[in-house]
Amino acid sequence: MCRQVALSWRPTRCGEIPDRAIILGSSVHIGRAKHENEVIPGTGIHGQLYVPYCGEEHCHEDYEVLCDTALQCFGQGYEWCPIDAKCEPVNVPPTAVIGGHTACKQPIYIARACINGEWCVGKLSEGQSIACFPYGGKEVPLEEYDLLVYCP
Repeated sequence: MCRQVALSWRPTRCGEIPDRAIILGSSVHIGRAKHENEVIPGTGIHGQLYVPYCGEEHCHEDYEVLCDTALQCFGQGYEWCPIDAKCEPVNVPPTAVIGGHTACKQPIYIARACINGEWCVGKLSEGQSIACFPYGGKEVPLEEYDLLVYCP
C-alpha cells in the first residue's frame, strides 16, 4: 500500500498564516518554535505562537505552521486520537506525528485540548503521560487530550 506524506511545516511570513494550515476551531493553528535548545509545538493565533516550557507560556513571532499538503482527492492524511491518561498508561501510537524534540533529541508529539472553551495546541514528551499546554501565561498539564496521528 502506498501512502502520501500529507503534512509539511511552513514558515510564517509577517504574521501571515500559510495556505492549508491545519486550523482548530475558528482561528487556532498548529505551530512550532525553537525555545531553549528544543523545538516545541504550540498554539498559533493572531500571528503569534505560544509554547509551554518550564511551567510558563512563552510567545514567539518567528515560527513554523503545520499544513495539510496532501493531494486533496485522497482526503486528509491525519486524524486526532483521544488519550485519557487517568484510565491507563499512555501508549503513544506508532503513527503519532512528531512535532519537535527535547534538548536531548527525544521526540515531542503534538497534542490538542479544549481549555475553558478554547482550543490549545501543546506537547507530549516521549515517556510522559501528561500533555502540557500554553494557556493564561502558564504551562497547563492535562491528562485528557488528543494526539495528532497519521491516518493508517
